[in-house]
Amino acid sequence: MEIPVKLTGTSPGVKMGGKLVQKLRKLRVKALPKDMPQTVEVSIAKLEVGNLFRVRDLQKGEYVITNTPEDTIVSVGMSRALKQAEQEANKK
Repeated sequence: MEIPVKLTGTSPGVKMGGKLVQKLRKLRVKALPKDMPQTVEVSIAKLEVGNLFRVRDLQKGEYVITNTPEDTIVSVGMSRALKQAEQEANKK
C-alpha cells in the first residue's frame, strides 16, 4: 500500500531562509493489516540547508518500505534570496 508521509518538527535550515522540498509524498509499505501505519512520520528537526532525508534514514517498524533506499523524501535547498545573500557576501 501507499502510505502518506507526515513531516514533523521545524527545520533550522528553513528558519535560516532555506526552501523545504518534499520529493516523496507517499511511500510504498508492505505489512500485515494490523501493523500497517496510517502515516510514515519524518522528523525534519535536524535538517540544515543542503541536507536531505532519504528512505534509508527512516526508523524500521513492524513494516517494510519497498521504495529504493536512495530515494530522497525531503530536502532543504537554498532559496534564491539566500543564494543572493551568500553571493554578495563572497564578493566583499
